[in-house]
Amino acid sequence: MFGHTTANATSTSSSTQQQATFDKKTVTAYTEQMFTQWSAIDYSFLDNKDEAAIYKDNLGEEAFARYQDWYSVTKEAGKFEKKISTKVVMKKNTAVATIRAKYSKKNVSFVMKFNKSMKYSMPAVTIDNNGNKNKASVVKALLNTLMGMGTVFIVLIFISFLISLFKYIPSLFDKSAKKNDAVETKSVASAPVVEEEEELADDGELVAVITAAIMASMGDEAPADGLVVRSIRKVNKSKWKNA
Repeated sequence: MFGHTTANATSTSSSTQQQATFDKKTVTAYTEQMFTQWSAIDYSFLDNKDEAAIYKDNLGEEAFARYQDWYSVTKEAGKFEKKISTKVVMKKNTAVATIRAKYSKKNVSFVMKFNKSMKYSMPAVTIDNNGNKNKASVVKALLNTLMGMGTVFIVLIFISFLISLFKYIPSLFDKSAKKNDAVETKSVASAPVVEEEEELADDGELVAVITAAIMASMGDEAPADGLVVRSIRKVNKSKWKNA
């Protein structure tokens, strides 16, 4: 099985690589080789307790623990798709190599540590939370952008709708003015017309005045009916008092 081959290769993880050179190129090559081997293993055999016990006896506690870690990570991350990047940090006596890989569900980080003698620790694999967070942040930012644009679009439509209603405002005012004019016209038409009545003199008084004027013009002549009309003159009050 491929798993046995890998197990034999990883069982020498603490051995010294006599011909290896401690430089960035060599560290990168070793890390990528180990990642290729570990990512190709089918870890489902760990579900079989008997088979898992055999591997544990052959690999030892540390290597078997790494197998379990890989199995847990691959169950959560899905299937391997491609390698994203390889980063190597070189110091005076140590080096740390990190490979980021894309799996079907989540990204994964594969880390190996080397000393100056090119001895390396068992590789550690973890879910790449930073990469997943960045991806989630990008998705969230896109959603927020879409929501913001949608909100602005809706507001613009509402404003355009309000502006389109402005053309009806003058006609509403005209109708209101016409209605007020009609009410005023109706009020004026319904109000009663008060006509000033001429004060007509009594016919009897008019005849008496005319008769008196005629009789006065006749002088002392007595009328046939014996009616004597005398003119009345206004007397000055001062003269009357003196008399």
